[in-house]
Amino acid sequence: MPGRIIGVSIDVRGKRALRMALQTREQHIKGKRATSNICTAQALLATLASMYALYHGPEGLKQIAKQVHSHAQLYQIIERTGIPPT
Repeated sequence: MPGRIIGVSIDVRGKRALRMALQTREQHIKGKRATSNICTAQALLATLASMYALYHGPEGLKQIAKQVHSHAQLYQIIERTGIPPT
């Protein structure tokens, strides 16, 4: 599979585990055969976003959204008062 490398890691129980990693660059391909790595970069971002969502779950994502919204509201208040953010 182009753009993917199988690596070895150690899991939480100390056992050997195989993992698949996406390559983000095509430095190993020479000259005219190299293509843009934008597709690989987009696939990596999509994979990261899906893993983030799976890790946090529906309730976790709702909590994160509420926190971001709260911070945005606070920033608006600070901006209106003229206090420079630190």
